[in-house]
Amino acid sequence: MKTYNKIYTVHAWKDNNKFFTVTQGEGGIKYPRLMVVDDKGAIDLTGSAVTYTITLPRGSEEIVDATIIDAKRGVVEFEVKPSMTAYAGVGEGELNITIDNKVLKISGINLTINKSTSGRVILSRVRNIRVLPHLQIL
Repeated sequence: MKTYNKIYTVHAWKDNNKFFTVTQGEGGIKYPRLMVVDDKGAIDLTGSAVTYTITLPRGSEEIVDATIIDAKRGVVEFEVKPSMTAYAGVGEGELNITIDNKVLKISGINLTINKSTSGRVILSRVRNIRVLPHLQIL
């Protein structure tokens, strides 16, 4: 099973500042899709190799191969792996596009990893509650 969202545009010359939200411990299901562009439009990725590199919240780095979905339109996807979501926080990522020993790095493709509540009891603590005298429970 794979889940997709819309195709997000990432620009070769601009700060992309994209944040994909995932939950701690999930993986193998979400595949962000990206269209790589410059000021002239889509970048043709024919003959390219594409990877996604992320620096995870605790400082380790992970590299995954991206799949080129439509080379002419510059559309790629990468898998969010379970190892990427082990710890909550923000992972800073980039696409690395290689062709003929030349590399284009497109940064600002990040993961926001929310804490999971699986297996934990969440308690709500409320202090100093005052019930107003004119309110009644019916």
